[in-house]
Amino acid sequence: MQILTFVLAGAGALALAVGTGRTLTEGTGRRALPVLVGVFGAGLVAAGVFTMDLENGFPVGSPGGPVEHMSWHGIAHSASAAVAFTALAVAAVVMTVRCARRRAPLPAVLNAAAALVLLAPMSPEYMSVQIAVNGLVAFTWTTVLAVALRRAS
Repeated sequence: MQILTFVLAGAGALALAVGTGRTLTEGTGRRALPVLVGVFGAGLVAAGVFTMDLENGFPVGSPGGPVEHMSWHGIAHSASAAVAFTALAVAAVVMTVRCARRRAPLPAVLNAAAALVLLAPMSPEYMSVQIAVNGLVAFTWTTVLAVALRRAS
């Protein structure tokens, strides 16, 4: 189920990248934003294809502690997710600049806040909470972007 979720979310982000490219025809970020959202989508698809190692009791019945040595697919999963969320954070920075140049302070601040959350370093102690918060911020941000672009077109 989790693999399907990653792949479908990634496919949705890739569709958003295409729509962003078609909608943004001028201004700051018109070229970078579709690419960054596309990297986010491709990273999610890759994170779904490359499964993570079983550890810390996830899924239920898995060993209780961290894995001693990560497998190649666990490394690929983690790297794909890191690239995906970093690209999305950079996209939020691009939108911050775009909004600031258009003299829209509230959207600029909200985009900057999203970027800061997505770029916060992961703490092993609170990683599951941080991943949940990152997911909430990422999918809220992409939803708001999609709605804003739809309204603008």
